[in-house]
Amino acid sequence: MGRKQREVSVSGIYHVMLRGVNKQRIFEFSEDYQGFLRIMYQSKVTNTEGKTVDEPNFDVYAYCLMDNHVHLLLGTHKVPLADVVKRIGSAYARFFNMRYQRVGHLYQDRFKSEPVDDPDYFRTLLKYIHRNPVKSGVCELPGQYQYSSYREITQRCQTPLCKNPSSDADKALICTLDKGAFGMSPEEIREWVLMVNREVEEEEFAPGSDAREIIKREYEMLSKMVDRKQIAKTELTDDDIRTIEDDASEVVEDTSLIDRFTQWCQTLLCNLQQAKKDKVDADSLDRLILDTLLGLTCTDSITEFQRLDKTRMRSALAVVRDAGISIRHLSRMTGISEGIIRGCKNPELILPSGKKIEMA
Repeated sequence: MGRKQREVSVSGIYHVMLRGVNKQRIFEFSEDYQGFLRIMYQSKVTNTEGKTVDEPNFDVYAYCLMDNHVHLLLGTHKVPLADVVKRIGSAYARFFNMRYQRVGHLYQDRFKSEPVDDPDYFRTLLKYIHRNPVKSGVCELPGQYQYSSYREITQRCQTPLCKNPSSDADKALICTLDKGAFGMSPEEIREWVLMVNREVEEEEFAPGSDAREIIKREYEMLSKMVDRKQIAKTELTDDDIRTIEDDASEVVEDTSLIDRFTQWCQTLLCNLQQAKKDKVDADSLDRLILDTLLGLTCTDSITEFQRLDKTRMRSALAVVRDAGISIRHLSRMTGISEGIIRGCKNPELILPSGKKIEMA
């Protein structure tokens, strides 16, 4: 059965989404985000031979780069959407694979696109794209996130295209700021995007809810790690949360619970090292590596492990790597490139609160 034909936009405007294969990260460090933006800007202002064009190949109304996916709001001209996205996506995949010494597909399936032929949907997408980092818990306000078009649109701030740009040549306005859409002038688009920040600021949150959530997650995670029966799935009542909040430090610093957890992690690592020394069969070793990675991070699948906060994920990889498991073996087991695993530092476990547990 053939693939469904891509819907064509009458307006020429599309919402485009690129996602990492198996929902893995496609951006690891700031240089990766800047690399993507540099490629997108070059694709906009030059032809395939690298020569500057008189008119942009496409318009960028909004963008947001998250760790494992990308949202773009693009307006096409003479160059078809498929060619625009292919040029950007292929160039970035080569950049990423070379940088991290990996091979194979970077993206999950072909890119997704939705035609935008309605002014209300265009406005909705301007909000949705810029609220993405807030929804994902990366920041509190859209304006705080540096890898979206929010600051470009609202403040006309040029975006750095490399680390520590030394001149204006290393910065650029990627968005199309001198052109409106669906009857909205550039200034009306700016005001609409500014409204996103104000709306988030005005949303009501229960006082101290963030602190309670961190404490609750800490309690649940430690309990789950120590007792694999997952007793922490039992919901905490408001009274439980208030009690915990009243003496938060005592819960987070519960040395008895943390000591038991640390002891359990060390047992996992000892079992893994002994199995390697005993030269157990490949399947058994693979199972032990997987059980150890999931156990150290309290995840239930390799997919969940790949979606971890990157600091926690890399620290766990460093622990298992330093226990004697080869970088190539870990890469094969996790789908994470050898270059990233080689660069993992700080072999320690990190709890959601930020507390670190050293693994001797």
